[in-house]
Amino acid sequence: MSRFGGASVSVVLLTLYCMSLGESANDLTPATSTSKTATCYRTGFGMILECILKNVHIGETETITADYFTDSERGQDVSHLKFENSTISTLPGALLSAYPNVRVIALNNLQIRTLERGAFDQGGQVKMVDLSSNNIAHLDPDAFNGLPLLRLLNLNENNLSQLPVGLFSSNKRLVSLTITNNHIARIEDNTFTDSLHLQHVDFYNNSIEHFDLSQISQATTIDVSNNRLTQIKMPAQVKALLASHNRITSILPNGKNKHLNLLYLSHNKLRDISWLSMFPELEALDLGYNEIESVRPEYFPAQMRLEKLLLNSNRLMSFDLTAVSLKQLRVLDLSHNLLTSVERNSPLFDRLDKLYLHGNGLKTLKLSANNNVQEIQLANNDWDCANLRQQLQVISSTAISKRDESCKPGYTHASELCCREHAVTVGGEQEA
Repeated sequence: MSRFGGASVSVVLLTLYCMSLGESANDLTPATSTSKTATCYRTGFGMILECILKNVHIGETETITADYFTDSERGQDVSHLKFENSTISTLPGALLSAYPNVRVIALNNLQIRTLERGAFDQGGQVKMVDLSSNNIAHLDPDAFNGLPLLRLLNLNENNLSQLPVGLFSSNKRLVSLTITNNHIARIEDNTFTDSLHLQHVDFYNNSIEHFDLSQISQATTIDVSNNRLTQIKMPAQVKALLASHNRITSILPNGKNKHLNLLYLSHNKLRDISWLSMFPELEALDLGYNEIESVRPEYFPAQMRLEKLLLNSNRLMSFDLTAVSLKQLRVLDLSHNLLTSVERNSPLFDRLDKLYLHGNGLKTLKLSANNNVQEIQLANNDWDCANLRQQLQVISSTAISKRDESCKPGYTHASELCCREHAVTVGGEQEA
């Protein structure tokens, strides 16, 4: 499953977009194959000066001044800055002294291990910082205090194991924070107390065991997939929440949320899903690979606009949503459960575009000739051959995918799906 799809905004992509190169160049330093150079470009109708620093190599103990980065007065005019073919062990404060008006700075892939104390103290104009793909293992609580206008921060792919309390206390305009692929084990409850505008939060693939998401009350998109969470406290404004591949046993709503559209909770340990009724605006719900045994009509309020429901690989022994309208539902996955009968759901099934029933113990199905199914998977069931042949007449042959390769003893193939013939007795009843 893709993460967020179009809902999330990657800081890296935004940074690269904002730093796209113009057509003309002005080399501030003559270039050789290994010399340090600064190549700058005018973009945005000449309003933006973007610079690329190449072949910059700074060791951990070197003393660096602003002159190291530029000997040109144009450093005052640079608004976008990035590096190529460079390594910086310790990020020096002299960088922003040389470019005091920079607004977008890409510091990714530089092998940065530490930030010099006050490295961002001259960053009063900075709005976007990309520190991804480095080796940063520690951040001081005041590391970003000099960035009052910061809106987007990317710390993906570092070695962080914790976020100190107060780290974002001065970044009151922070909108997007991505810290994926680190080693963070816990997010303290007051970490985002001052982040009143934080909307996009991405902690994908860490080791987080505790994170009270309700503390980021203004967040609209959150990704905490691939962590070790055991419960989710829902934020009041969240629209999209990805929390697959955790150890979640409970969802704690913070009142009724009329904003939540997308909720992915696959690969967890959920059994009870009665909390569903608190999210009437859900459009896409992934509950695959949990421990759910029952799905009740009362979990789905009448106004729910659900379009996609994934319940695959659970422990469902029955499924009956005949009392629920779900008129907008188009995709339903009930595969790999313990179902033996779903006939009562025929009116619901007829409206679907995609229906996945493979890997159950189903014997019969009752789709009508007017069904809208465009894709259906029926393999690995216990079909009655007579019923299966009748259903194959009302299902488009191009809609059927994932057929049975071979059948168990006592079963036969009908259009490459295994089924069991039943003899009819004189009284009209079937027998195996």
